[in-house]
Amino acid sequence: MNAASEFPAIAFKCPKVWSEMQGDERTRSCETCHRQVHNLSLMTGAERRALLSATGESPCVAYFQ
Repeated sequence: MNAASEFPAIAFKCPKVWSEMQGDERTRSCETCHRQVHNLSLMTGAERRALLSATGESPCVAYFQ
């Protein structure tokens, strides 16, 4: 699997700043939308695929290059 398929295209860029959210390096809470934001950069490919396929709605995600 190539790198592009490991990280999904982002349809909406949230204006919230990761460093201003509460939580740890893997998951933080957004005070605006009250959802969990998952850091895909720290997940394995299998963890990313599981997260993206297991949720009923699109999860909020962040990743850093």
